[in-house]
Amino acid sequence: MILLVDSGNSRTRFVFVEAKRGTEIARATVRSRGLDSIEAVRASIMTAAHDLPEGRDAGECEGSAYATVVPAREEYLRNGIRRALGKGALNPIAVGPSLDLGIELAVDRPDEVGPDRIANAVAAFAEYGGPVIAIDAGTALTMEVVDAGGRFLGGIITLGPGSVRDAVGERGARLHAPELIWPERVIGANTEDALRSGIVRGSIAAVDGLVASIRSELGERAKVVATGGLGSLIADHAESVDVCDAGLTLKGLKRIYDRNRPNRRGAPSKS
Repeated sequence: MILLVDSGNSRTRFVFVEAKRGTEIARATVRSRGLDSIEAVRASIMTAAHDLPEGRDAGECEGSAYATVVPAREEYLRNGIRRALGKGALNPIAVGPSLDLGIELAVDRPDEVGPDRIANAVAAFAEYGGPVIAIDAGTALTMEVVDAGGRFLGGIITLGPGSVRDAVGERGARLHAPELIWPERVIGANTEDALRSGIVRGSIAAVDGLVASIRSELGERAKVVATGGLGSLIADHAESVDVCDAGLTLKGLKRIYDRNRPNRRGAPSKS
């Protein structure tokens, strides 16, 4: 059994999976803003551990891997994992460009590529082949492009539907953040529906337009995989999306763990 941790801007998932097949055993999802200490991370892991089958506990983990988009959170995650898992997590694997990824980071500055983007690119290529575009829709909207040869070419980062909604709620004096569901009509007959149409339909139009531009630049039709908190909404309505894979980031973490676990490489992982 291993622990995978996907820590985004809004939420963090702590997921126990079987070491061989990657089958999920138990999980806990928490608000990322609350993970402001080692103890908060440890407590969240133990919350997930409470849902493990009878007779199993966090201490039997043979290792762990994590990805966080917030560098300041990395110390809390690393040491919180160690505190919760004990001997099984002396060296949690932190996703980064120096690891064996199974793809080439063919970009100007590999060290600037976020761990979540790396995990998505790794999983998209491994699961669906290349060329492939991995879209992660949530607080941010990111697109990762991997060619047929397994070269990560870069991608696109922009505000996601979640960020736009939150900005409207925080900065609009007479505007309230709408629920992000599909608006049946383009023309909103009230303020809430108008906002929802602008945010949701606008995001989907952006996805379709950007995917078309990427495919044109590549000169071939890349497969498109959507994931993230709003990935299913995007996949349901964007004509360019081929498949929704809610577990894409976790699949990437598992693959990276398998390629870099200490008993494979013969040395402890970088921490």
